[in-house]
Amino acid sequence: MDKRELTKILIEILKNNYLISPDKLKEENWITPLTGKHFGLTGFELANLILEFEKRTGVNIDINQIPMYALANIEGIIKSAS
Repeated sequence: MDKRELTKILIEILKNNYLISPDKLKEENWITPLTGKHFGLTGFELANLILEFEKRTGVNIDINQIPMYALANIEGIIKSAS
């Protein structure tokens, strides 16, 4: 899967599973922490988001090789998966 497809799936999960509005999901916000005030996810929700993303894409993100802060935002998750 290419970066564009991965991004589309991640955005879809955030919209459908976590009810994040499209306005908040604009590209300018992709470096904003998902657990911060803007997106409002809990740490548990972030972990579930990553698991669901892996399940839908077939990509395995090795959290032992990546610092956790690298998975804290949309851009980081996509970079880690591609």
